[in-house]
Amino acid sequence: MTMMFEVEDLAVASPATVSRCGMVLTEPSQLGYIPLILSYSLTFKDTIIAKYAEMIKNSMVWFADAALIFV
Repeated sequence: MTMMFEVEDLAVASPATVSRCGMVLTEPSQLGYIPLILSYSLTFKDTIIAKYAEMIKNSMVWFADAALIFV
């Protein structure tokens, strides 16, 4: 039997609970913005701009980097 749980956060979970369930906790602040851009760019496949998806994704990453340097 396989059970899969998806929770919003682990605010009330103890370290023992996390290790028994095999969960990996990564704080959103440690991920940065790249995973957000990558997951958003996956939605391009279902739209009319599918053939430009790679170019748009690369542009979003480049502009985000440039904007952060500027700010």
